[in-house]
Amino acid sequence: MMIEKWRHLPEEIMTEILTWLPVKSILRFRSDHELLCIWNPISEEYKKLPQIPKLFPQVPELEPSNSVPAFGFGCDCKTGVYKVVQIQTAGCDMFSQARVYTLGTDSWRVLDDIPYIFCLYGRANGVLLNGVLHWLVYPDYKDINKLTRVILSFDVGGEKFGEIQLPKPLWGVPEGGEDYYKTRISLLDDKLCLSWNLGDGDVDVWVMNDYGVIESWTKLFSVSRLKEGVEYLWPVQSLKNGEILLFGLPLIPLTQYDGDLILYSPISQRARFVDTSGYQILEAVQTYVGMSACSNV
Repeated sequence: MMIEKWRHLPEEIMTEILTWLPVKSILRFRSDHELLCIWNPISEEYKKLPQIPKLFPQVPELEPSNSVPAFGFGCDCKTGVYKVVQIQTAGCDMFSQARVYTLGTDSWRVLDDIPYIFCLYGRANGVLLNGVLHWLVYPDYKDINKLTRVILSFDVGGEKFGEIQLPKPLWGVPEGGEDYYKTRISLLDDKLCLSWNLGDGDVDVWVMNDYGVIESWTKLFSVSRLKEGVEYLWPVQSLKNGEILLFGLPLIPLTQYDGDLILYSPISQRARFVDTSGYQILEAVQTYVGMSACSNV
């Protein structure tokens, strides 16, 4: 495999990156402990959200687990109304509870408990596709090391949860413990994408060609170790020339910016590392709409 390092990100690639971004998107959602707000860093508009109601009020002795709360922010495709979703696993690690905030209502609603467990250090932000949010979760379990994760879906409009299975070759493959980064979901060419990190920088990338159809999972490409120290990889976007922009992380990131941008060609198996010296690399690829463009804000 050929590996090169770019000194600078060419202007045409920067233009290409900008054209990847979806026409309609959501504002960036930030949380800092109990302070929650929706923030547009371009216009500097923001909206502070009311405090989230107490977790599991019907069972006071239940406390939240140590897992990172899962968040999602999406739009009801039919009404144009934006909603914030927060999901927290109970301390007993047997189920989770979801709360929904509809912009304009100024209050949270508690949904029914769901029999899924969110990973301790897994991705906390939901992946939005066609009005549906997605997270990687564990089913209700006794021994986490014997279970393969599934994808939990949430229809923003109907406020209904669903489940999507991983590709069949991955069924029964044990996870857990320090392998919490092994599986990763994202979007690639408007399709649900799964990155199965094998360790030592090796990764298989799958896409679901027909949404919701398990048999439509297809292994798109495999990547072997590209750089010493890069242990986990997942795709960010495909380019018109066939290359894939990858984001890589070391086994133990020292900071939230401790990542690499890599351009990889599945055809030639050539990788080009983008020199990001002097830049902070954040795991976020989104566009932003003005607060006035959101219904009921």
